[in-house]
Amino acid sequence: MLEFVGQFKGDSSSDFGKGSLLVFRKHLSPLAVYKYLVGRFGPPNGFQTFIKKQNDSDNLIHWDFVIMAGEHRIWFQGGNRDVHVGITGKKMRPTEWVKFATNLNADFGRCGSEMATVGKRLQKWTIVSNRFALIADACAEHHEVLVDNQELPSFTPPKRTTERGIKRYVKQIKGIGERATRIFNSSICLDLLTPVLAECYISPEHCGVVWCCSVSSSFR
Repeated sequence: MLEFVGQFKGDSSSDFGKGSLLVFRKHLSPLAVYKYLVGRFGPPNGFQTFIKKQNDSDNLIHWDFVIMAGEHRIWFQGGNRDVHVGITGKKMRPTEWVKFATNLNADFGRCGSEMATVGKRLQKWTIVSNRFALIADACAEHHEVLVDNQELPSFTPPKRTTERGIKRYVKQIKGIGERATRIFNSSICLDLLTPVLAECYISPEHCGVVWCCSVSSSFR
């Protein structure tokens, strides 16, 4: 893979990095695409797979493939809930992307047995919803808004005898109003969320938190 990327270094005429890219969040499933590609072509062979953290789910891209399709290279990258598809050397029109996704989904049926074999080898995970962490993140975001806006705004009304002065005055008033809205929203949200955060910490079962020791070391 390093040799493949290195051959394009300094070559301005190369199509490396030129083409089309689209992120599929609905029409292509990361799990289905992964089983399909592994069933047809074997283990992932892309550069992101080479450099990612091994045996760890804390990755932006979990797997990727580079596949030659005639004169074009197709790049598949799998995220948590989306699939990134890049095609080098070709500008894809919206209708062509629709046709690409439709044909790929249709081909899943032809490779159903291979996909099923790959699926049986996958490790089954249990996702634990940690409501305390989610609420704590929300509280931290609202607290950050209050910290960022703790200094009083500087308001020195400009002369409003000119059109420019009137526009500047209106802009200042609008900015002060937006700051007040941000502070009010974050203050009221913190007021409502802080008791819930404390309750989640003291009694997680009341907030829908399920602690599972058997998987706590393998998920983030």
